[in-house]
Amino acid sequence: MELKITDFLCFPYKRIITPTGEEGGTAFFADAPELDGCCAEGATYEEADEALTRTIQRHIQMYLNKGLEPPRPNGC
Repeated sequence: MELKITDFLCFPYKRIITPTGEEGGTAFFADAPELDGCCAEGATYEEADEALTRTIQRHIQMYLNKGLEPPRPNGC
């Protein structure tokens, strides 16, 4: 059975969201380390998290468009 993008989006990809700038700053950097190069930024934690969700979707779709299976999170 071939998995679809919706199947991959249900996987628990690790998300690391950290404040940037001086003394925690007002911006946040978000990273999905299990998807190489998948990262985003936002002015708030929530914006960074939402931007990362969109970036994860684009990364997974990129793999599928190339006929490749996207990396799965550790343990899946």
